[in-house]
Amino acid sequence: MSVSPVRFPDLYRAFSELASRFLKECSKDGEAPKITDGVDMMNWDRAAQELFRLRTTKQWFAPALWRRDFEGWDEMRELRTVVQGNPILASRVDTLVGTNFGAQRRELAGMVRSLVHDLVIASGSWEFTQDMFDAAYERVEADLAADTVTFTDFAPLLGFDGDQSIEGQEIAAGVILRKMTDAEISCALQRAAIPIDQYLTTLMLTVSRFNQWALTAEHTHPLRTGDVDLIEPPAAPPLPIFADAIPQVLAAIRLVCGGSTTTSYGIRTGSLGQGYSAALTPIGPTDPSRPTVLAGQMMLDQVRDTYRRITHPTVRDDRPLNTAIRQVVLAGSRGLVEDRLLNLITAAEALFIARPGRTDPNGRKGALLASGAAEMLAGDLTLNRPIERNVKALMRDVYRWRNAEVHGGQHPTAPFGRLDGTTTRDLASVAADLDRMMRRALLLTLNRASHGSGRPQRRRSQRRPARS
Repeated sequence: MSVSPVRFPDLYRAFSELASRFLKECSKDGEAPKITDGVDMMNWDRAAQELFRLRTTKQWFAPALWRRDFEGWDEMRELRTVVQGNPILASRVDTLVGTNFGAQRRELAGMVRSLVHDLVIASGSWEFTQDMFDAAYERVEADLAADTVTFTDFAPLLGFDGDQSIEGQEIAAGVILRKMTDAEISCALQRAAIPIDQYLTTLMLTVSRFNQWALTAEHTHPLRTGDVDLIEPPAAPPLPIFADAIPQVLAAIRLVCGGSTTTSYGIRTGSLGQGYSAALTPIGPTDPSRPTVLAGQMMLDQVRDTYRRITHPTVRDDRPLNTAIRQVVLAGSRGLVEDRLLNLITAAEALFIARPGRTDPNGRKGALLASGAAEMLAGDLTLNRPIERNVKALMRDVYRWRNAEVHGGQHPTAPFGRLDGTTTRDLASVAADLDRMMRRALLLTLNRASHGSGRPQRRRSQRRPARS
């Protein structure tokens, strides 16, 4: 036999004899199997990086004999005798098979029909060949011998791309960052969990490379067999099983890499091949014009480190810091640049005013923001060493714009200062500068907070003298 070592020799023999009899009976009318080319309307195969076409299949129009009852055949009775004589096999057919939180019925007759179907499709004839039977039987025995069920949970990342060096690496405990398989992309398309860029024909479509990665995790559970009693089964694990970690993982990716990536519906597939489940959870917005790109091992290590810092107990208890992180993440998802600026300046208020407890008796929030940002970021190498004057000018100008925006007033006509000392009236350029500043400020703050330095002491500005 070319099959790997058989665990149940008697079962192998019984299936072989029954399959051979089945094919002989089907061939008695003298007609060849009716097999045509077809299209699987639910599954897509990759034709190029972003191009997918519906899977082509072989469809067998089975004769009436295939659907009839064959329990009276000697070969079928022998197969049942073998199954009933083995406690393991007897507990895994003609009953519910799955886990404590979900199972489906597995019928022995259905397994026989499935095996014969695979043989006919593989050979295109009624001929019984040992090699083809061995390959088909190996799948049957693997299902029957399994003592556990392994599930794969994946949450597609929208607006994300990475390079080969980070493929398949752990980004958080038990959470793997990788490209989706073609089968997973098919599931995601079925559930509208990833967008279709374009239908080229009824059989072909494109999926952007920025929507082909996912956060994934595997979890294994003991196999449970037997008909269900009246006791309510336990709840299934959260879908995805790492759901609680998603906000922190996304925050870490966004703080390090920028962009607007978010996760889509969580999807779960299982090793028993019983379809898939999907969690129709809310999907955050993403801006296709600003995808997130995670390139290289160094950047991945920084994301991991940032995730560890975000989940540090000291950071979790720091409300102003968490508010700033949340607002920066929200800013990345905004389609309108005005909304991005509002989220970013809100983050700045939480980080540079509320967190250190800064107060100004004259109510000069713009001045507090400017001085707080300059103290932390002036001369920062990652930001190309902006001078203090430029950092303060950017922050003051954005805060003046914010006041007019939220109160419905007239916007200032003067241009905005930028980190490099130039001026501009382009809000997108201003938002890009402020986004870089706030992400850098948060990474520095996370580093200090997770090392136990805690929140800075409350600081109070001096009242300005009255003008004469």
